[in-house]
Amino acid sequence: MEAPGHIFADAEFLDARAFWTLPMMLGWDAILFPAKSDYFVFNSHDEVICFVAREKQLHADLLEELKDWEPQESEWYFR
Repeated sequence: MEAPGHIFADAEFLDARAFWTLPMMLGWDAILFPAKSDYFVFNSHDEVICFVAREKQLHADLLEELKDWEPQESEWYFR
């Protein structure tokens, strides 16, 4: 309750990655804000992960980068 967020240094990338698996596996709501980026990732308890980008091209690039996961565009939560 005192620290509802966590900040990871660049050298702690593996720790941050491991930490992010908890909300995904346990179905918790969580938001990931990468440093100095124009997007964020929202993991929902509804078993949906949203990539929200400031620019349409960046959003398209993120979807392309994750194409092996077969992402689908939706107006589920964020627009």
